[in-house]
Amino acid sequence: MDFESFFGKTVLTFFGCFCPPHRGHYETLERAIRDVRPNIVVVESMNSDNPEYSRHGIPLSFALKTWMQWSEFLSQKYGITFYAVDNSSKFWFRTHPQRVISIETIEDENSLVEEGLRSLSRKGLSTVYWKNALNLETYSVKRDFTFSATKFTALLREQNIEKCLDFVPLDLNHEEKMEYINTMLNDYGKYLK
Repeated sequence: MDFESFFGKTVLTFFGCFCPPHRGHYETLERAIRDVRPNIVVVESMNSDNPEYSRHGIPLSFALKTWMQWSEFLSQKYGITFYAVDNSSKFWFRTHPQRVISIETIEDENSLVEEGLRSLSRKGLSTVYWKNALNLETYSVKRDFTFSATKFTALLREQNIEKCLDFVPLDLNHEEKMEYINTMLNDYGKYLK
């Protein structure tokens, strides 16, 4: 990772379990990229690399590998630099971006928080992580419950391939979608929960 490349740039961060990454994650990130126009995107997973301990049986290494593959589509479309990291990397302490914008998904449809950008105070977790950033902001978006890791892994356990295809980003062709689904079934099927 080129820490100098962060200097003076706008960084969009997306933090989550991504167990497994799915169309809902991808579309949330793509929407934020379109609205924010960052230079750099950092997807950070807090998942366990042991499938037995991961939330839905998909390990961290698979989530990060998937995001790096999917990043090729997003990088080409939007001309961004993309990183997928685990939350133990602590890379943010060595960077000096101009702006850091964190994606926040609003779980409650009745939330009073409006979608869009807003500034964060210099207090809280983001300040600890991105202490060298000049501006901290959040990009709020209501979560679309059509796609969720829980629903996706249930369909994988049932081996309902046709419905599983709906959970894979539309940017992937049919062969790429099938490869993604088959890898999860073949490599992690016994761990799916």
